[in-house]
Amino acid sequence: MSSGSGRNSRRSSDSELEEGEIRDTPSPGDDHQEPGELGKGEIVRRDAPSPDDREGYSGRVEIGSKANTMSLDILTIAATASREEARRSQESSAAASSSSEDPSALRERVRRSFFPGVATSDMIEGCEMVLLMEKPLDIMDVSPPARRLTLPKAQLQAKFLRKAEKEVLKTRDENGAQTEMKVLLLGPSGETCHLRLIRLDLKNKSETVYHLVGQGWVDIVARNGLEKDRVVRLYSCRIASNLCFALVCP
Repeated sequence: MSSGSGRNSRRSSDSELEEGEIRDTPSPGDDHQEPGELGKGEIVRRDAPSPDDREGYSGRVEIGSKANTMSLDILTIAATASREEARRSQESSAAASSSSEDPSALRERVRRSFFPGVATSDMIEGCEMVLLMEKPLDIMDVSPPARRLTLPKAQLQAKFLRKAEKEVLKTRDENGAQTEMKVLLLGPSGETCHLRLIRLDLKNKSETVYHLVGQGWVDIVARNGLEKDRVVRLYSCRIASNLCFALVCP
């Protein structure tokens, strides 16, 4: 038997392939296939991915396409996720800072808010930001007619007045009114206001109470939604000899 007849016996028609062969172009017998459909063993050859393939990986093996298209997509997704994680981390850090602020950073906020032209080196030595009091607000602290924040002397954790200032606050003016001292307050939301510090000696309770009084306090209560039993922290410091306070909502 000749070699030609042996070859014809192994293949019934020109459209059939021997095992392992790859068809580069479809034969007439493949006209029934849908566009984009692959026959068994076929490999798609093209220079760029189709729009459908760019939407997601189709499972096809591509030769001659742009190098590492899928790898670049994965890297892009990973980079986007990394940036989003960094953004969330920054937001979390900012939230933690607002609830438990470092005294040095708080002092700088006060300085920038009230005295932007005063350098840190010009601040009075020994007057760092100190925690004066942590207390739940009472009904009189947040009631509009009162217009004051109460600082009971017995609850104060640090001294904030100089000796001369203490003596002045004990006196009364020519009209018999208690002498007041002008101070500055930085609110929880960064608002600033001028208040008056007043000392009251409660004879029936044998207790000394300081009040921060003024419309500015009423505005801070309204702006920050402060209510009875809300715990607040009050800090004090001096900048260029001015007595300043900062209120923080932990």
